[in-house]
Amino acid sequence: MPAVRNTLSALLVVIPTVTLAENDYPTLDRVNYALDCMDRHGGQTIDNLLSCSCEIDMVAARMPYEDFVDAQTYLQNKDTPGDKGDVFRESAHAKKSYNLLVEAQKEAEKPCFVRSRVARGKAKEQEASQTASGEPAAAVEKGQAEEAP
Repeated sequence: MPAVRNTLSALLVVIPTVTLAENDYPTLDRVNYALDCMDRHGGQTIDNLLSCSCEIDMVAARMPYEDFVDAQTYLQNKDTPGDKGDVFRESAHAKKSYNLLVEAQKEAEKPCFVRSRVARGKAKEQEASQTASGEPAAAVEKGQAEEAP
């Protein structure tokens, strides 16, 4: 029994000293990413929330947090006109980080159902608006089939 007690004591001492993984993103950055993602994909729906939170988890697993910050900075400032924007447009590291982010996002699309859930959400919105306008349901199904990946 003393051996078990010693082992548990050793674990309790070790566990609090474990540092977070390098790619563990702050909660605020994960939430901001998910909100931006939902905005890009049709708004704040539960389907988009699930897809976008999955996407940021996959991005976080793929790239270190510092590269993610560089990519986000590049993305937000690359269209800045004039000399001020050159700092961002000409940074090879920022472009590399941005390309890594885009790659990670593309890889997350299928397992996170980013496109299919968005298409379903848009189809439901169209159905609601078209049903209110009196259009037949067949037109809604046709629109849904066109938007599906």
